[in-house]
Amino acid sequence: MKKKLTKTFSIALVSLAIMLFSCNDVKQDGKKADVTKDSITRDIPAYYSSADYQKMSQKQLALMGLGSLQNGYPGQQIRVWFKEKGDWLLILSRKDSSWHAALWNYTFNYDPVTDTLVSISKNEKDMVPKMGFQKFSDSLLALKIFTLPDYNSLPNYSMGTDSYSTVVEIGTPTSYRIYSYADPAFHQKEFWQAKNIVLIEQLIKDQFNLTAE
Repeated sequence: MKKKLTKTFSIALVSLAIMLFSCNDVKQDGKKADVTKDSITRDIPAYYSSADYQKMSQKQLALMGLGSLQNGYPGQQIRVWFKEKGDWLLILSRKDSSWHAALWNYTFNYDPVTDTLVSISKNEKDMVPKMGFQKFSDSLLALKIFTLPDYNSLPNYSMGTDSYSTVVEIGTPTSYRIYSYADPAFHQKEFWQAKNIVLIEQLIKDQFNLTAE
């Protein structure tokens, strides 16, 4: 799911960033909306709680044929929106003891006159990580994918005017989280959290042969 100002999209959840699209980014404050409703605990940074973002996110999800995780997921699902010579989305799901992974490559199509999003072209592949699902999920756990904070909560985490964000969403039967990191490769030496995001991206690219695409 990238946060965008010039195009009516952020992600980034991508920006849903993902949510991950370059353009003029503006750093938001680190306040979160920790909301418990209908037995779902939501950990959502202030930016992603805004009415404008929610409206854009719903449109993007609809165009991609995806459901929202904000009301939970019957099992566990992780979505990682990231960049690699284009916009990519990894969806890793587990229900009971069954795993499933899908890798999406997608492109936003805008009306040339109104500059509004009209469609999303996508290519989806069901895939299996080379190391197997259990080791892959254990590796993500070791990199703290479930608990990393949003970058806005990290003091002195600055960002450029032409940035992209890597966005992570996590849905379970009782919870939902979304967080992002602007230009993680640029900040990885200063923030171990950004370094972990870079390692998560590298793990995905290696395990699903993305670098060979």
